[in-house]
Amino acid sequence: MIFQYITNLIAGTLLYRAGGAIEKKMRKIGTNLCSVAILTNIYGFNWEICLVMIIQYFTLGTYWKGDEPDVLWYHWIFTGLGYGLSVLPLLFCGAEIGIILLRTYILTLGCVVVSEGSANVWIEEYGRGSLMVGTMIML
Repeated sequence: MIFQYITNLIAGTLLYRAGGAIEKKMRKIGTNLCSVAILTNIYGFNWEICLVMIIQYFTLGTYWKGDEPDVLWYHWIFTGLGYGLSVLPLLFCGAEIGIILLRTYILTLGCVVVSEGSANVWIEEYGRGSLMVGTMIML
């Protein structure tokens, strides 16, 4: 299980970056599938996992900035919240609300710190990708 977790973490992080540099669907589908693979190891495949996959697909596709030319710190808050709260359907298969909220807090804070603390887009995207996929093990 640990080998599969590490493999999905690395692949998900690389696909998150590739989604920013090459093709957006690599992030929306690839990172999503790596996250779902980790969740499937924990909960088995069920309809809640399918809902998580759909919700994550949409949260991975936006930075919530609207018409603004640049993504600002408060947009990263919404991004982290979206990433974290996308797993709420797991409450129906035994996930604990406290763990989901802790993960949401980590993702929200992490997205802001990584994205605002670096001017290097590679570091930002690798950081957000590893946070997104890496924190799945908490659930």
